[in-house]
Amino acid sequence: ARSKPDGELLTRALGDHDRDTATVIGDAVWDVHAARDAGLRCVSVLTGGFSRAELYDAGAVDVLATARSLAERLRDSGSLLIPDGDSEE
Repeated sequence: ARSKPDGELLTRALGDHDRDTATVIGDAVWDVHAARDAGLRCVSVLTGGFSRAELYDAGAVDVLATARSLAERLRDSGSLLIPDGDSEE
């Protein structure tokens, strides 16, 4: 019934899956806000016209430059999250 930044859409999509292992991928501050509203982490990509600072300020746990860097992170580490903020982006 609602849309971003309301987290209802993400909560419904997640269903019974484990919230502790879920990470939202987005490219707008609205994605980050929706993730926070649903109690989820958000990794952002700089493809939505928002700056790195805006996405971090909104609450993104990491911001990657491109979709390719997102794919490489997943390929190389099997995870979107880099411990202790050691992102090279």
